[in-house]
Amino acid sequence: MKSIFRNFVIVTLLVFPFFILPVHALLASSPWPMFHQNLRHTGLSSYAGPSIPTLAWSYQTGDRILSSPTIGSDGKVYVGSMDNSLYSINSNASLDWSYQTGGGIESSSPAIGLDGKVYVGSYSHFENNLYSINSNASRAWSYRTGDSIVSSPAIGSDGKVYVGSNDTYLYSINSNGSRAWRYKTGDAIDSSPAIGSDGKVYVGSNDTYLYSINSNGSLDWSYQTGYIDYSSPAIGSDGKVYVGSYDYCLYSINSNGSRAWSYRSGSAIDSSPAIGSDGKVYVGSMDNSLYSINSNGSRAWSYRTGYIDYSSPAIGSDEKVYVGSFDNNLYSIQQQPTATPTITTTPTITQTPTITPTPTISPTPISFPTAVIDLNATSFKPADYLRALFKLNQSIERLFTAYAVLIMPGGAMLNALTLDTPLKPVASNVSSLPAGFSYLLLSTTVPPGAPKGEYELAVAFFDATKPYRSRSDAFLDVSAHFSIQ
Repeated sequence: MKSIFRNFVIVTLLVFPFFILPVHALLASSPWPMFHQNLRHTGLSSYAGPSIPTLAWSYQTGDRILSSPTIGSDGKVYVGSMDNSLYSINSNASLDWSYQTGGGIESSSPAIGLDGKVYVGSYSHFENNLYSINSNASRAWSYRTGDSIVSSPAIGSDGKVYVGSNDTYLYSINSNGSRAWRYKTGDAIDSSPAIGSDGKVYVGSNDTYLYSINSNGSLDWSYQTGYIDYSSPAIGSDGKVYVGSYDYCLYSINSNGSRAWSYRSGSAIDSSPAIGSDGKVYVGSMDNSLYSINSNGSRAWSYRTGYIDYSSPAIGSDEKVYVGSFDNNLYSIQQQPTATPTITTTPTITQTPTITPTPTISPTPISFPTAVIDLNATSFKPADYLRALFKLNQSIERLFTAYAVLIMPGGAMLNALTLDTPLKPVASNVSSLPAGFSYLLLSTTVPPGAPKGEYELAVAFFDATKPYRSRSDAFLDVSAHFSIQ
């Protein structure tokens, strides 16, 4: 449910107008009508991308674009922006229309109905709506949930619209904007729902579970992973469901809720998997790699990229795989069944992928960090966007006080949230935190005068019942390093 576009500009390469799959009832018959192309979220197209990338056009919005673009049957591109607007852009890069929502459109990607209506979620401190916007930019209806919507909506073959909310519920909304049902999970839902041919809805929750929900809103089954954040499930032709987790693993879950296999990468997986026509599963990892996994759970190959966070692979009919990275590159990887895959569209990339022996699939429990600080990159320049997200993978059940600090190149410490000199706790005398808790530490543009050098961002938890005088007294100390050039 994640975009490869992290700047203030929509960059349209000749890749994106070439994706299409068979039409689902009530979902638009267009090249790319929703997040990851179709209801099963396979990310697979029946069109091939270009052999040489050329810039078709760019369109500037008023703020960052984290939403993934979708494409209508008339070639118009729809995308949300953090400037509180949904945009419809003509194929010649001119503005068709924009609709102002009540809050920013973060990772929620538009879905286009067969009747031309566009559905998207937004959030603010006062308004957290799923919108239905007519093709003439007027509002058909909006449905308010109890918290922010970063999940991307899906339009089912029954005409209902499905979306997750950070209020812990998966919603089923009728075509007139009334609620059909909602299903409560144990935590926020950032993941975007996928829908099987039998009408079952699959979605991940920050409570660590992947859910299968029947079309009437009842629970079919749930499967516990280490921690699902933004990764959205994809459904194979055999009914298996694939999803990434912050415990470093890609999971394959049978249609009855049992595990078929899991494959462990070198870091967390926020990227949503895509499924090729040959059954291979493709997913990006924060270990700076794109993975191709065989249908039996063994690794076919991996390709070294930059840091892959939210970007989810797309697959052309020629089996080229496209993925974006925080190194500011869009990659096109050409697969060769008996040889090393090579990059074909980004001439500045010279890393050589490696093929390693098939891993042993084991049900051994997986260990992973209690908490991490997720940075969108490790090196920045002035005017670059810097984002740092603290994520807790295991619950804390004790009275604590926590500090978040930014340590400057010269050793000075700043409050990480306010960038002020006084160090104040971000939490005092809190009794517990659940697994899956996340907190945005930094979201800023690096200023022109920022000191060059190495920085450390740290979050330290201290037992509130005991005295603490230095960082060494922390029972949990998490840090991340980056540089400003």
